Amino acid sequence: MNFFKAKGYSEKEEQMYEQVAREMDDNKIDKGLWTKAYSDSEGDDMKTKTLYIRYRVEKLLSIKDLEIKQELKQITDKNLKEFKKITFWSFGISFLILLLISVIILQWN
Repeated sequence: MNFFKAKGYSEKEEQMYEQVAREMDDNKIDKGLWTKAYSDSEGDDMKTKTLYIRYRVEKLLSIKDLEIKQELKQITDKNLKEFKKITFWSFGISFLILLLISVIILQWN
């Protein structure tokens, strides 16, 4: 059984932990987060590393959530624009049909 699933982590969280591991292997450290982790761990190197990983994963998840929200907003805005366009044309066509029916009725009388 997958360790992450056994611990209740989502696939997205698992991917973020893997990304942080790669970043750390490549020495790509977010210095601000590292400093916060160092401060919060009161200088304990092992706790600093542990806290840094947790903080970095939380940050990556926040960024991912924000990207998803922005993408959903763009899709929603696009759909709303299309809906307004369709509604406008539907109203216009309905109005023209009613006008045509009115003219036909008036000519028969």
